[in-house]
Amino acid sequence: METAYLACSRIAGVWVVISSAERLVTLREIRPGGIFDPRVNAMSRTRRGGVAYVLLRNVGTLHYTLLLTRLTAGLVLLLSPAFLMVIGSWPVVAITTLLAGRLVTYGGDDGSDQMLTIMSVAFAVVLPLGLADQRIAKAGLYFVGAQACLAYSAAGIAKLISPDWRSGIAIRGVLSTRTYGLERVAVMV
Repeated sequence: METAYLACSRIAGVWVVISSAERLVTLREIRPGGIFDPRVNAMSRTRRGGVAYVLLRNVGTLHYTLLLTRLTAGLVLLLSPAFLMVIGSWPVVAITTLLAGRLVTYGGDDGSDQMLTIMSVAFAVVLPLGLADQRIAKAGLYFVGAQACLAYSAAGIAKLISPDWRSGIAIRGVLSTRTYGLERVAVMV
C-alpha cells in the first residue's frame, strides 16, 4: 500500500508542479482585462466593503500565494522520501487546489484540474485513516484508480466518436484559444 501511495504521490507531484507553474505563468489573466478579470466575473455581484469584495480586489495576491503553497506541497509530494511528509502534504494540495482553482475559474477547470482535485481530496481524507485500517487505504486507491479509468475512458471515447477530433479540427481549435493556445503549433496543425 505504501509503495502504491508513494508512486501516486510522485505522479501527482509532477502534475501539481506543472499545473502550478502553468498558472503562475498565466497570472496576468486574473488582472484587469484578463480572461478571469474579477471585476467581470464575481465582483459585480458582490457587495462593496464585504469580505468577498475585499478578497476579490486582492485576488491576484491571494491566488499567487495559494499557487506558491500548492507548488511547494507538489515538490514535497515529488521529492520527499518520507511517507509521513507525503501524508501531510496531501491536505495542503487538496485545500490549495480547491481554493486556487475556484478563486478565479468560474466556468470550471479543465479535466486534469478536476481529476487532481478528486485525487487530492480523496487521499487527504483516506491516507490518515488508512494508517489505522488497511481496508480504508485500499478503498482510497481503488476509488482514485476507478475515477481515473472512468474519466479518461469517457474523454477518449468522446474524442473517438467525434468527427472534429478525428479530423484534427478540434485540436486546431483548442490550440488557437487564448487559454490553451500555442500559436505556432496551431498553425502547424
